[in-house]
Amino acid sequence: MNSGPVTPNPFKAFDDRPERDECLVPLGESGQPSTCVDGVQDGVPAVLFGDSHAQQWLPLAQSLAREHGWRLNQFTKAACPPAALQPRDGRTDPFTKTDCLTWRADAIEAITTLAPRYIIVSSLSTYVPDYQEFKVAWDETLAQLRSTGAKLIYIRDSPYPRKNIPECISGATDDWSKCAFDLDGVRRTEPIVTDQLRGENLDITVLDINPYLCDGRQCHAARNGFLLYRDDSDLTLTAVSALVPAFEQQIRDMGLDLAGR
Repeated sequence: MNSGPVTPNPFKAFDDRPERDECLVPLGESGQPSTCVDGVQDGVPAVLFGDSHAQQWLPLAQSLAREHGWRLNQFTKAACPPAALQPRDGRTDPFTKTDCLTWRADAIEAITTLAPRYIIVSSLSTYVPDYQEFKVAWDETLAQLRSTGAKLIYIRDSPYPRKNIPECISGATDDWSKCAFDLDGVRRTEPIVTDQLRGENLDITVLDINPYLCDGRQCHAARNGFLLYRDDSDLTLTAVSALVPAFEQQIRDMGLDLAGR
């Protein structure tokens, strides 16, 4: 099926987002709410850390918390990567602002204090096109996260449509493929993934669900009746919830122990 109505309705898709949306710290703010915790009170400490592309995976993290007895702490901020990108002359991107730098430093300090057993981290992959700049920034953050002794789990960034998918689909219910897009239409820089191909950062588990979102290089806007994106970048809660079983199968296939033993 490649046509027909989709869930969520395109006109309501923007609000189809994870619970605890207040835990995604907005632009201009740096204080992470203290209520962003799920799971068992005395459970295995675990963390979800990153920007909105990390927060979109909250349903997966919550599912793992329920299954494995985690105490899941969320540290997420809009347009602020976990990688320690630094301000640059002539750039006014949100990731260069003081609120992002402050939030990241405070989040890493809080994560270190928590001493989690597991850290799930993810990020938009289009902040900067330069691999080396992003790698240096990632390496700084990864060194800090490794110092906690936690097992690091990286979720590969979801495809970047570069167009408002709900708006497109609202006019293409007769043929969803009109809103499909090229996986390589935007330059995506993911040092962790690239480094692993070079034999580096092999201690990090990488989860990749993109084969469910794309066929080869062609990526879907809607699939199996589900609208996949809530805007021009972030996945819908409906789509992520439907993908949780595929993630969990991938984890089982890897033999990854998430029970804190």
